[in-house]
Order: sequence, then C-alpha cells, then structure tokens
Amino acid sequence: MAENQCAVVWAVAASSKLVDDPAVYQGPMTDGEPSGWFLEQRKCSAFMVFMLHLQSAFGGGMACTASAPASKSLMKTLDTNWRFAGEVNGMRAYSRDGQGVCFAKWQDFLAEGKETWRVFAGACAKDGLEAIATDLDLHWD
Repeated sequence: MAENQCAVVWAVAASSKLVDDPAVYQGPMTDGEPSGWFLEQRKCSAFMVFMLHLQSAFGGGMACTASAPASKSLMKTLDTNWRFAGEVNGMRAYSRDGQGVCFAKWQDFLAEGKETWRVFAGACAKDGLEAIATDLDLHWD
C-alpha cells in the first residue's frame, strides 16, 4: 500500500508459510524504491483498523472533514470518552458512532520551537462534525 504522496509504502512479508495476522512493514521511498523496511505494526488487522480511521478523518473518506489545532491534554479526553482504535507513528485514532478523529503532534512551521498538536476529524454529516468541535472545544481551520 502506498501513502498518498508515495513518500512511504507498507507491505507484509511474502512467504509460503500461512500467517493469520502478519506484521506490517514501512518502506520509506528513495528514488522510487523503498530504502529499507521497518516494523510499523505487529498485526495487519490493527494496522488496517487504524488506516480506516485515518482515511475517514484525514483522507476525506467521510462526507464531512476538518482539522484544528489542539492541546496535548485533549488526549486524556479522547482516551476517556472515545473508542481508541490504534496508533501508528505517534498518530492516535479514535471513533464514536458516525465520527472519527486522528490526533497527533504536528509540525507547525509558523510556531517555531513550540510543541503543537492537531486533530483531524471526519463525520457522516455536518452536524456530526459540529458536534465534534463542540464536544472537544475545537475551532476548525
């Protein structure tokens, strides 16, 4: 599977041995080829659940999407009130009925030297997206 800008690819090891839930490896791309392979997730099923959430909130997979700056303390609220769906590369995915969010430390080039965090959200309908903003005290960009 290729990342949308082809900066990295993901794969499972090809083998004649049947594996129920193989590990997923990431290959950073250099000159059109993976420069090496690194363990991304021990179970393909966990990786795919995370990717479904990522695509719903960050990849435009849901009808309504938005993003907003957030504080690191939001993680506690998400951990308490939302279903945790997994973590890949420091990005955490959460869901509740008809809604998904991804939360990560984010590099903001305008906030030099300051730690910044960001939420990416997706919802089935506009009112669901508005509910996320209200419940999490977010202001969409």
